[in-house]
Amino acid sequence: MKIFWYQFRLDDPAKPQVAGSPQPNLIPAIDAKEWLIVHRAQTVEAFLISASAIDAKSVLDLLVEQSCIPETFKTASMQKGTDRRAIQRFFEMAAGIAGNGDHEDILKAFYDGFHQAAGDGNAGPFLHRLFQRGMWLHERVRQETPFYQIPVEEAPIVIDLANKILGSVENSSLCVCGLDPLLPDMIEAFRNAGCKRNYYLSSPNDHSPLQDPPFRSLQALPIQETVPDDVNILLIYPPGINDAVLKTFLRSGDRRTRLVLALGVDLPQNSKLKRARGLYAYNRSDIGQIVALNKAERAKAAGEVKRWISGEIDAFYQWQERGDHFQFAGIIGRNHQMLKIFELTSRIAQSNITVLIDGESGTGKELVARAIHSLSNRAHKPFRVLNCGAIPENLLESELFGHVRGSFTGAVANKQGLFEAAHQGTIFLDEIGEMPMHLQVKLLRFLQQGEIKRVGSNETIQVDVRVLAATNKDLLEMTRQDHFRSDLYYRLNVIELTIPALRERPEDIPLLVNHFLKHYSKKFRKNVKRLDHEAAAAIRDYDWPGNVRELENAMERAVALAIGPTVALRDLPLMPCPSGDEVATSAASHDEITLKEMEKRHILQTLENCDWNYEVAAKRLAIGRTTLWRKLREYKVETTSDKAKE
Repeated sequence: MKIFWYQFRLDDPAKPQVAGSPQPNLIPAIDAKEWLIVHRAQTVEAFLISASAIDAKSVLDLLVEQSCIPETFKTASMQKGTDRRAIQRFFEMAAGIAGNGDHEDILKAFYDGFHQAAGDGNAGPFLHRLFQRGMWLHERVRQETPFYQIPVEEAPIVIDLANKILGSVENSSLCVCGLDPLLPDMIEAFRNAGCKRNYYLSSPNDHSPLQDPPFRSLQALPIQETVPDDVNILLIYPPGINDAVLKTFLRSGDRRTRLVLALGVDLPQNSKLKRARGLYAYNRSDIGQIVALNKAERAKAAGEVKRWISGEIDAFYQWQERGDHFQFAGIIGRNHQMLKIFELTSRIAQSNITVLIDGESGTGKELVARAIHSLSNRAHKPFRVLNCGAIPENLLESELFGHVRGSFTGAVANKQGLFEAAHQGTIFLDEIGEMPMHLQVKLLRFLQQGEIKRVGSNETIQVDVRVLAATNKDLLEMTRQDHFRSDLYYRLNVIELTIPALRERPEDIPLLVNHFLKHYSKKFRKNVKRLDHEAAAAIRDYDWPGNVRELENAMERAVALAIGPTVALRDLPLMPCPSGDEVATSAASHDEITLKEMEKRHILQTLENCDWNYEVAAKRLAIGRTTLWRKLREYKVETTSDKAKE
């Protein structure tokens, strides 16, 4: 597969923004397997995955034809790239370092575009993989570089400057004199920073700007000889301010720190301003110097990020060659709920936020916890696991927090607990609902204070440990019944990840079966490759109450007992068998069934059950309609209008 990137720009920068435009349907005209369209102000960027080359003009024409972008877009301002360059651009946008704009705006447009594409079924394994790594990269940039903290535009630079000089812009008062095209951004920045009063000192008969939305927060003042006494920030734009008003401002503020910013005009009586006590004066050239310095610092940070991106590109191609396209940090899945978990895991892994993982037994909660740890900046530090329900209550406290010699019978020496052993790493508390109430108090104290006490000791020990917890119980209901502390529940449940049961993700079963066949064939030195029709039907129709753990055990047994390359029904544990009609129908067509054929039959059976209603079938299969349509085309299934009752 090849990856293509195209960027188109509007002819007229005065045209309205195109953010929020729809994702197109590229299948009828272009052989694209996956695609993502990102809309930003005056810009549209397209990422396409295809086995063959895609002409830029064809993409542009199709986007215009489907009203995804206006006809005013032109190819003269187009940029493009293929493969490494396309992937680099993808990661630059995900990381927020593309261009000089606000990284939050870039990320929001990128995030919204991807989720719209995923919802429409246009994002497959390639784009999902890139997006998951892009979100992880974004958080790494946030955690390990100053890139996002370095402003490079006038308004945020002025706010940063005011915060440093005044201590805080919050509760300060601002007075604006004159007008400027960038003034709306400046007013909005001061409002967001907490400025308590905003005045507009107008020239005679000129209150017209106050009718526009950005200026409505300004209190109009007629031209006069004084600036309000509480003002400590003065913004001066053309046509400027007269000497008398400025003198009054200087005299009234002798005891206060004040900031004067002359943006686009010369400061009157500049020599007196420099001698004024407690006053800081800047003009636009001073701000320009700060912009230049900040851009240089940002470029330095961006250079480091681009080195990370180069490594991510190499890792992507290695992932592509391995073929495990539905595996994330050791977890297998393409179900939409699992993809959301993969994305959220990528976003939260590098923070120290506490995570509560819930789900039925056997769904893979510990695998998710290990994935969070492996993607975090604690990956090279200890990962400790404790099942709170597997250790007697009288020993659990010692296991967690350690003990000192003589603290209880049998305590013949000091012992380090798991929290100390996991210092600077991660501790995973499985079955947290089984923890006794008196230990819940101690765990809550650690989460709040970061300190523990060994059993029998009064000495507090500071430890740096990230806590991940898991449960298969309803902790909220337990809090209502006073079986679990509500304050601990809310402290643990900062981020909640709910792992779906295997019966809720049937499209993942063929992937898991294939994975376990390969794993246990290698372990047992056998060459088991497939299931026969009866075994495949049994696996498909079984509810798997033990979830992935039960499926793995079943496949381990099957591989161990299989004779030859095919797993038969007799090799599986005792499970409800498919109906006789189903077996007879399958047997009449094939003696063996591949995983791909099993997927095809599942999709076609679902369509039959839904009376060939694509919308309903796609929802039951948890895939997009476009994905469903594409799979039917791969199966060479006729999709006539008399069958498709949409």
